[in-house]
Amino acid sequence: METIKKILDYVDSHNLYPDLRIIEGGAEPEVIIDGKKVLMFSSNNYLGLATHPKVVAAARQQRSMAVDQMVLECFLAIYKYIVILN
Repeated sequence: METIKKILDYVDSHNLYPDLRIIEGGAEPEVIIDGKKVLMFSSNNYLGLATHPKVVAAARQQRSMAVDQMVLECFLAIYKYIVILN
């Protein structure tokens, strides 16, 4: 615990804490920081694909298919238990 305290004291005394800023807007390639429009390279959406309408639609469809598959697997497990095992 003493080692952690020494590290934190060092970081604090040398002003090494990260400067976190408030980002206005969503997960877009361009965001507003301190009133200025800037490119957001540090997010996972710097290409804008996470919010692209075709990508969002494909993700929704994939999620829907996964839910349908899960329901089918549950139904088959129940059917197997009731019909085949009994």
